[in-house]
Amino acid sequence: SARSVSEIGAGGCYILSKLKEKGFEATAIDPSPVAIQKGEELGIEVVPEFYPAQSSDDSYDLIIHYDVLEHVNDPVEFLQNHIADLNSGGLIAFAVPDCSSYIQLGDISMILHEHLNYFDDDSLRNVVECAGFEVLSIKKANHGGVLFCVAKVAKNNTYNKQIGSKKFLQWKTKVENLNNLIGDFIKQATSSGNSLGCYVPLRAIPYLSILGIKEGVRFFDDDPGIHMKFFDGFKVPVENMDDLRET
Repeated sequence: SARSVSEIGAGGCYILSKLKEKGFEATAIDPSPVAIQKGEELGIEVVPEFYPAQSSDDSYDLIIHYDVLEHVNDPVEFLQNHIADLNSGGLIAFAVPDCSSYIQLGDISMILHEHLNYFDDDSLRNVVECAGFEVLSIKKANHGGVLFCVAKVAKNNTYNKQIGSKKFLQWKTKVENLNNLIGDFIKQATSSGNSLGCYVPLRAIPYLSILGIKEGVRFFDDDPGIHMKFFDGFKVPVENMDDLRET
């Protein structure tokens, strides 16, 4: 039977359980107690380590991960580790947040504190090919804002690491222009003692931070897990819609 490995936590265990139903031998790699517990519930072996796992020398026909590559310090090195873990003809299949529209617009609201890398089609292809893979497919999801990539080990790795700076310079100019527009809007909204309400505040924080605005704003979010809690650097509690209606 085919062998697959996942590095995608509790959600990955669910995906592996579906592959297991189709005849795959499935293993998950994740140090999270949540993933370990979910693996036990679904009958999936979970190696409780960060990838690459030092205690495992298995090889696989398929390696999958979902929303992982944007978190790692060196995505090229991370993918290169897959080459040693793949059987001949093996594939990698993974997903990352699709930042294409943000990059095109110069919108820094895409910046999240736990994300180190931001991908569009071009940059994702560059990373995958630089790591020694041949891209078979990069597709945008129909919903959810992710890019799906499938690749195999390249027979001849002739990738040229020299990448032009034109797109970056265009993005930089767009960032500066959009920052000025949004900055003017926020300053106007918070003038004369008015407060600015920010729904899903993680998207507003990059702009508030770059403008040095710490007061005169209110944060609102539907997530009950962060209600009346705080984001780093802001003494502003996260309220919900009930709080808004009461005031």
